[in-house]
Amino acid sequence: MEETLRQSIKHHGVPFQMLKIIEECSELQKAILRAMEAGIIKEFGIIPPYLESNPNEVKTYHNLVDEAADVAIMCEYLEILLGKEKIEARKKFKIERLKNKLNQ
Repeated sequence: MEETLRQSIKHHGVPFQMLKIIEECSELQKAILRAMEAGIIKEFGIIPPYLESNPNEVKTYHNLVDEAADVAIMCEYLEILLGKEKIEARKKFKIERLKNKLNQ
């Protein structure tokens, strides 16, 4: 998979890829808002609608999953472009900081 992403960067160029990352993040934001409006996002979780339930809720849920997958792929592009080790180090730092805040 990483090789395919690297080929895409080489084919389209870094500026195009960065714009695509912005676009996909924006689409995820919109999908989250639609899911909240549809009542799929609850206080302690995301409730996948049953297939028999409101077709709009089902569509909204699947769109949220699709957009989350797109952003996950975009994060993999960023790991290639910025360096996975650097990102992992910052994630570790930020999660530790969050842990400390939660324990206060």
